[in-house]
Parts: sequence; C-alpha cells; structure tokens
Amino acid sequence: MTFRPVYAVYAWILGLTAVGVFLVSVAHQGSMETSQTEAVAFVTVSLDQSKLLNESSSYEVQRAAEHFSDVLLGWTVEPSFAVEFAHAVGAEYSFSGRRQEKENLLFEVSGPVTSVDPAKALVGLLKGRLTEYNSATHSGYVIAFERESLVSKAVSNWRFDLGVTFLVLLIEGLLLLTWDYAYARRH
Repeated sequence: MTFRPVYAVYAWILGLTAVGVFLVSVAHQGSMETSQTEAVAFVTVSLDQSKLLNESSSYEVQRAAEHFSDVLLGWTVEPSFAVEFAHAVGAEYSFSGRRQEKENLLFEVSGPVTSVDPAKALVGLLKGRLTEYNSATHSGYVIAFERESLVSKAVSNWRFDLGVTFLVLLIEGLLLLTWDYAYARRH
C-alpha cells in the first residue's frame, strides 16, 4: 500500500474519536465513582516468649514470626477457610490479606460493611486455627497485636473506561480498514 491522502483523514478520525471517547470516559468515571467501606484488621504475629528456649535471640524470634506470618496468609487462601468465613459472617462478604511488613499482616473485608465485626470474625477464625496448630505442633505462635477499623475509600471504574476506549478504537480502526479495502477493490 502506498500512502494516500485518505490515510491522513483516517488518522484524524481515529484521533478525534480517541479524544471524544476519552472525554466521555472521564465524565463517566466521575459519575460512577463511589465510596466503599471496608473493615480492616491489622495483626502482628509473634511467639509466646514463655514457650521459648532461653538461648533464643530476639532476631530469631522475629524471623520465626515473620516466616510464620506466611503460614497465616496461606491459611486464608485455602478454600475451607473462605467457607468458614462465609458461615461466620455471610456469603456477601469477601476478604483479602497481604503482608504489611515483616510479621505484620493486613486483612481487608469488603461487602456491606457497617462495623468492624467481619474483621473481628476473620481474626477470630485465624486465632482458632492458630490454637489448633499450636496444640498439634507444640508451638507458641500468637497474634500479639490486633486492631480492627473501618476504612472508606473511593472506587472508580477507570479500567472499564480504558477497556471501552480501546475497544471503540479497535472497532473503528477495523471498520476504516475494511472500508478502505472495499474502496480499493472497487477502484
């Protein structure tokens, strides 16, 4: 294909469409932005000092707790934990967990949250599993610190808007190429 002046027109059409779709997306995003409340649980995993050998250094204790916090996160990914959580608070709630720093974990519970109760239920389930684990392995891991709170944040659908923008541009580009191909075959 050689460059024809009509390609400049196509470029202008695609560019103007991109700007138009972008402006509509920004307006849509502003109208669709909502506030969402989540119950957040911050927990710190540690070892019960009374169950440790006297030779244990504070560094060893911290490293053990840090590694065990991965085990706690693993428990929350197991399907039976999600089922237990749904039985405790209801199926309309969901949760996610991540490491905040070292042995500190942050769990976020979303859904129709109006209090910290779902986050407290999540921590309660973790404590129950921790008790079972400690009795089975004769370990002394504990949740040394926990704090639940409500957090409100704005949620926007920018990914949806970006996807629609790219989809419109792709369809428009394909239509222009199809029209150009049909036009070239006629002439």
